[in-house]
Amino acid sequence: MENLKLKDFREINDENLCGGLDCFTVDSFRNVIYAVTKSNRLISIDQKSGHVENITSIDNEKVEESYSVYVELFIENDVLNIYFDNGIILTYSFDSKEVNCVGAVENGIAAVVSSPDQECISLISKKDKLFLFTRFFDILVEKDLHADHSECIQKVDVGWGSKQTQFHGLEGKQAAKIESEPLEPPVPWDDQRKRIFWRGDGLYFVTSAIHPEKNYRVLRIWNNEGLLQYESEYVAGLEHTLTWRPEGNLITSSRYYQNKHEIVFFEKNGLRHGEFNLPIEPGSFIIRQLTWSTDSKVFLVHGYDCNRNLDIVFLYTMRNYHWYLKQCFKFNERLDLIAWDPSSQLIFYIVTSRGIIKQYSFSWVTDRFDDLVAVIDGCKVQFTPFKFVSIPPPMSAYSIIFDNPINEVIFYRSQIFGIYNCEGKLFIYKTSEGESDSDAKIEINVRNTAMKPSIQMRHSFTNLKELMYHTKVINANSIIGIRKSDDNKSELILVSLSSKTVTRLASFQQEVWSLDYHETMELVIWQQSDLSIKKFSMNDRVIVNWIESHPKIVSSNLAEIDGELYLFGLTRDGTLYCNGKIFIKNNCSSMLIHQNKFLITTGNDNLLRCNLLDSRFVAEVLSTLNDPRDEPRNIERGSKLVTSIADDARVILQMPRGNLEPIHPRTLLLDLLKQLLNKKQFGDAFKIMRRHRINLNLLVDHDRKVFLSSVEQFIIEIGKEDVQNICLFLSELQKEQISQTMYKFAYFDENKVYPNKLGEICSSMRSMMITMDPNRYLIPILVSYVKDDPPKIDEALKLVYSQEKGKRQDDALKYLFYLIDIENLYKEALGTYDFDVFLMVAEKSNKDPKEYHQYLNQLRAIDNIYYRQYKIDVDLKRFDKALINIKKITDESYREECLNFIKNNRLFWSAVKIIQSDHPWMRSIWEMFGDYLLIKRYYEEAGVAYQKANVIPNAIKAYQLSENWHMALELAITVPDYDVESCCRSFASRLKANKKYTDAAYIEEIYLNDKPAAILTLIEGHHWTEANRLLGAETNGPLYCALQAELFVEANNFISGLKDKREELTVKIERLKIVEEAKIKALENENEPGDEENDLISDTSSISDSSISSTSSTSTKSGGENSLATRKTRHKNKKNLRKYSLKPGSANEDIALRKSIKEIMEGCVMLTEEASPLIRWSYFYGETGVATACQTGLSQLLQYIDTQIAILWPDEEMDVRLLNQTGIGKDRRLQNLATRYLRDPASFVAPKLNIKPWKFALIPESSSQPA
Repeated sequence: MENLKLKDFREINDENLCGGLDCFTVDSFRNVIYAVTKSNRLISIDQKSGHVENITSIDNEKVEESYSVYVELFIENDVLNIYFDNGIILTYSFDSKEVNCVGAVENGIAAVVSSPDQECISLISKKDKLFLFTRFFDILVEKDLHADHSECIQKVDVGWGSKQTQFHGLEGKQAAKIESEPLEPPVPWDDQRKRIFWRGDGLYFVTSAIHPEKNYRVLRIWNNEGLLQYESEYVAGLEHTLTWRPEGNLITSSRYYQNKHEIVFFEKNGLRHGEFNLPIEPGSFIIRQLTWSTDSKVFLVHGYDCNRNLDIVFLYTMRNYHWYLKQCFKFNERLDLIAWDPSSQLIFYIVTSRGIIKQYSFSWVTDRFDDLVAVIDGCKVQFTPFKFVSIPPPMSAYSIIFDNPINEVIFYRSQIFGIYNCEGKLFIYKTSEGESDSDAKIEINVRNTAMKPSIQMRHSFTNLKELMYHTKVINANSIIGIRKSDDNKSELILVSLSSKTVTRLASFQQEVWSLDYHETMELVIWQQSDLSIKKFSMNDRVIVNWIESHPKIVSSNLAEIDGELYLFGLTRDGTLYCNGKIFIKNNCSSMLIHQNKFLITTGNDNLLRCNLLDSRFVAEVLSTLNDPRDEPRNIERGSKLVTSIADDARVILQMPRGNLEPIHPRTLLLDLLKQLLNKKQFGDAFKIMRRHRINLNLLVDHDRKVFLSSVEQFIIEIGKEDVQNICLFLSELQKEQISQTMYKFAYFDENKVYPNKLGEICSSMRSMMITMDPNRYLIPILVSYVKDDPPKIDEALKLVYSQEKGKRQDDALKYLFYLIDIENLYKEALGTYDFDVFLMVAEKSNKDPKEYHQYLNQLRAIDNIYYRQYKIDVDLKRFDKALINIKKITDESYREECLNFIKNNRLFWSAVKIIQSDHPWMRSIWEMFGDYLLIKRYYEEAGVAYQKANVIPNAIKAYQLSENWHMALELAITVPDYDVESCCRSFASRLKANKKYTDAAYIEEIYLNDKPAAILTLIEGHHWTEANRLLGAETNGPLYCALQAELFVEANNFISGLKDKREELTVKIERLKIVEEAKIKALENENEPGDEENDLISDTSSISDSSISSTSSTSTKSGGENSLATRKTRHKNKKNLRKYSLKPGSANEDIALRKSIKEIMEGCVMLTEEASPLIRWSYFYGETGVATACQTGLSQLLQYIDTQIAILWPDEEMDVRLLNQTGIGKDRRLQNLATRYLRDPASFVAPKLNIKPWKFALIPESSSQPA
């Protein structure tokens, strides 16, 4: 639904052009027009400045009496080919600046044109010879144009749809016979000339010529090798015009037949393919030229009106198989030449007989105001208010018919619009509803009694001398626009409709490519041909430079965001700019501002985006293209925005085929719903949500506090027409807060979370409905019970049972069956413990009456009501409720059954929680619980359970198994006649076996009162301080001697261990140096990375993958408590160990050595904790020598470790310095450092030695220094 709008007009009038032009061509790269004048001069015309330069005069004697018929620029050779009527072909080289004659065609040239790729030149001589040349004028084909060609492909016609296959009724078979149409000669105004035209891909060309024998025009289609493919059928009245649509699907010509002037179309095979009539008086119009725009979207018809002595140019477009007349231009002088710009899609040139060159530039626009869209079709303007109707073109809601073709429609308000017709007259009309008389003819195309528009002309301006474009209605009395002054400058003018005056507001040298007007700020914004964008205030009348450079705009929109003006400009390549900065690159097909939303359609991902125009849009979305407050919608490829309807959140898209598709984007819908819910218009919101399948939870989640305070209003509005609407709402309720999940994009800045949604809403609505009218709202009340959290289905069943028997109760019960599965409802009815309710449901179910009556009789036979309820709960597997009923049973006859029920179903946790502690069966429950925990090896918990059950011996055993000797002994003391001593000795022995010497010594000292045994235990565990405490003042007894001897032995072992650690550390450090030196040497030899360790790997050092997998597959589970995660971790650790092997020559031996050295060093540091008490008490008990040796040996070892750390883990600078000393290149050095570190980063980090004070100060420091 687009119109073709004039966006630029230029006129070049130079004295060098006064004689007129024979032909011209356009150089799009240099922006130059090359032309041959009627006086045979070759000239160039600069398109920007309009400057005309005389290149050369063609003084060749052979062309003095002739004229040029065609000129073509060959870009690759930078040569102009000029063809003359007498057959002479000249070339002009821009390099040599010379004119050369390259050949001649005998008998002259009738028509000539080159292929689109300029690889082939087709030519027809005046003697009907067809020639094909290469671009170097080598002849490819020469043949007679009208000869019978055997290579012509014969058309196949099976007769479908023809006269022979139709039924003719009473007329009989004779009517089916085809009456041969008499052959008519060409029309009198046929110029008898031949035509050639190529298809856009250069594979075919078509010729048009009058057959010398048959005396009518024939179209012939040839391939690029000069072979005739098809020949057209006879078409009466076919004229001389010819063109081929660049897309290649239609050959176009014209004909005058049966008092109609038509544009006719042919397919590639020469068969007719549609036509349309020209809006002219038959017999008074001579068509001179037909031509297509380069993008095949605009069709130009040029002709001469004999009655009015005018040259007329029509511009047509086609959508939905309808041809729209979009522009009409009338000229009082003859137009000699018309051609489209080869590179720009919507620019064409006109050359008048006086040599004036006129350039027209157009763009596609959608003329709309709010929901009203206008489409121009000649003298008719089609209007469609999409708020009321959605009618696809070429139809419309109503049409307004004027006397002359319309070139432009301008909207000011939905009821005020202006038209600018082909005669340069401007009219302002106002539309109104009613039966009043109209100033123009109106056609109503829809049966809508509410749509009866009439129009009245408010203003007219008929004395506009210059062509005006970029027109905008700025108020009901004024229009602004651009026109050209006499000195070819662009002028911004203000047209006053009331006073009929024209005021010049501004003048500038540059061309104007686009113009917008912002009504609130009263600003005029336009883009000039120097790519700058200017801003003009209607109040100050001052031009301000706004944007220095902006790519050429074909469509623009102005938006005010937080008081600032923003210009959104769309370029031809689909790039969307905002104030000169790229917003979307090569991916935007259309845009539209809908209230405070910016709608964009994208071409690559086929999405419709709806961005909120606010400060966040400016700060974040413009730079990231990511708007979390939008949910893009998929659309059909090639769809474009037409308009939007504010009150309905509806967007109209036009598909590539021309049909319309109204959609409701979620972002716009939710924005509309938020407005309605803020106004508490629940009824309107509910209807929209149902129509568009919006989750009804949004009615609550939008603002729960407001909803709860307006429950009564909500029930009235929703249930006014049908209470089933309330049921629908309650049925859709869910725990999820969809404003934070499903529709988070619409509530991005809100984080309200409310708990217990279902319970609160259902309870509130149920209370209100019961208060308002419980009979009317019976079904919604039942639904509220079912949707409650937790569901209260038993309450719903009781409510149904309370209703009067008959249809009302049956309908209510039937609705419950609809909500709940019948099997579940049967169980819920039984769970009410009310047999009447149960029978009411059972009778409506598919259960066998014999079964449930027998079961019911068994239950009725039970006297104890709590036991009866317990049996029902057990059958329904409602174990918690069964435990509640057990809690109320005290009859010992049921004891064993209830306890077995708890035991068999393992309900211990729930039982001890629900059943009161003073219940007579509680101890038995705890004892069963303890037995269960003991089997599961939860010994500590089992001990607690046995204590609760007051089964102390079992509790002691459980604590013994858990090694909790404190609790076990405390309980053992309280038990009469319990062998506490044997228990203590058993505990002590077990603790010693588990290396827990301090606990064992405590038992021997406190509970067994055996102090010597405790001292020996502490000596065995090397707890010197505790042993010395118990030894007291004794200085020469067996225990004293035992402690002294053990200290001496342990100190000597410690000294021996230090020596072993030193030796092991030295060996591995030396091996590491050897390995790393070998790696550096390999690096110096520039071995391949994969071969660096070849010299180190032995023949037997590899570990095959098969042995690894075999080992892992045969490993077994070590214990029942091991989880899958534990096994995976263990497997991963084993894999890492295999990866770093200490075996000489292994691949990662250096890393394995570093890890091992690091572990040994960290272990040596931990020896300080053991050494500190050993040295102290050895010294105290007279072993001064070994104490000194221990302290000296450990100090020397730690100093050695510090020295080696500085060598093995130097800082980064030292590491690079060491590598620089080798013959390795810089890149290899850096690669070596990175590779070594990335293999195992932890092994290349120096160990952190956190050494706490450990030395014994009584030993001289000098004795600790190394010799």
